Amino acid sequence: GRPVRSGRGPPPRRMDPNTVIVVLAAHLIFTGGLLHLIGRRMPPRCGLHPWSIGLVLFGCAYIARITLGFAVPLPVALLTDATMLGAGMFFVVGLREFVGRQALDLRVTLSALALFVVVDGLAITTVGAVGRHATLNLGLGLVYAWLAWSSASTRRTADRLLGTPLLMLATMMG
Repeated sequence: GRPVRSGRGPPPRRMDPNTVIVVLAAHLIFTGGLLHLIGRRMPPRCGLHPWSIGLVLFGCAYIARITLGFAVPLPVALLTDATMLGAGMFFVVGLREFVGRQALDLRVTLSALALFVVVDGLAITTVGAVGRHATLNLGLGLVYAWLAWSSASTRRTADRLLGTPLLMLATMMG
């Protein structure tokens, strides 16, 4: 149905989805830059550097997807998808640094990313765009679930003042 309007004047304008994504990407990139600048004045391993890298990577991946479109060669699709998944992994690294937990094993992290690329490539070559979107959404969902679980499990042992922010992060990511 048509939206109900009251009063006179032109109908409301809707924002183009590509514009929304470009605004989101710019927000991610600029926020990542801001966190990088703040992190330079903070103690090492404060967690801001990995978060800033993750934000910039996510923003760049969004820009690449909008600029290149969805019908891209397989290597480009795999690169942008892996960039988004890797960006999410940087958020987990940043959270672990922030709360003083042990760093992630780089070999395990890279192996997980490589496994994602293989599964993503198989999904794209067998099912096409639907496989690509399903694989990316599943991968990001797993990374966000990991971030939510890490935040919730850290909440029990973290400083009392961090309890509410960690609960909020776990809820938003979950």
